[in-house]
Amino acid sequence: MKKHLLIQSLVLALPVLALTSTASANDINTELKSIYVPVHRVMMSEDGRYFLELKSGIWNPSARLHDQVLNQDYQLSGLQKGNAIELKGSNAEQPDLQLKGELNSKLGSMSSQLLLDGWQRKIHFQPLIYVENRPTFNFKFYGHNLIQRVDVLQRSNQQLYQSLVGFNADASQMQYIDLNFDGYFDLALKAATVVENENEQNYLYWMYNPKTAQFQRAAALEKLQGTPYVDAVKQEVHFGTQRFKVKNGLLHAVTD
Repeated sequence: MKKHLLIQSLVLALPVLALTSTASANDINTELKSIYVPVHRVMMSEDGRYFLELKSGIWNPSARLHDQVLNQDYQLSGLQKGNAIELKGSNAEQPDLQLKGELNSKLGSMSSQLLLDGWQRKIHFQPLIYVENRPTFNFKFYGHNLIQRVDVLQRSNQQLYQSLVGFNADASQMQYIDLNFDGYFDLALKAATVVENENEQNYLYWMYNPKTAQFQRAAALEKLQGTPYVDAVKQEVHFGTQRFKVKNGLLHAVTD
């Protein structure tokens, strides 16, 4: 019962703890260079046959392609230059598997060509959950060895939109990912703690709240351990070995 109550308390759609403010003179203001934020996109083909989980925004993107008809997964990896993405099969059993596409980062869609088993077809991927006029941002990171401040910038004009402060995070791992299936990206930073098992690692979370148009700290999520991952096919959120369904803004543990 206690576990059930704890899960019920992890409200994603509502503000949990706001630790955001404009930068002050006391903030760490040394910019950390060469930090790239992987954008985890969840898409579906227009005909509904394929799911695509795409890790983009970095030079070496990767993806999971799921064929609904064959109930088969394909792992891909490759290169990204600008919005052009070229992926090849990571499995030696699929040497000819290729997915090439042009990403529309504003709409979250991708026009692509899939080469598999000697045949080629055009596939247009759309966001699994489409939000009209979804805001787009860039990020700047500040601190000394650790990330201690994040400036959120409007992509259109690079003006400061919001500053996130009051934390210490590891600069080696972060994700820009929709954790509650509302169509808006949330920010996850690896906590500055040393653990032997990655499944015991904690993350810091800022959920984008469309009602307030702000990123808001989700302290309750930070009690969960493990790297966050979104399963597009099952529409689940994973934290390490823990699996959850999102219903009405609440996390419900999956036990099967």
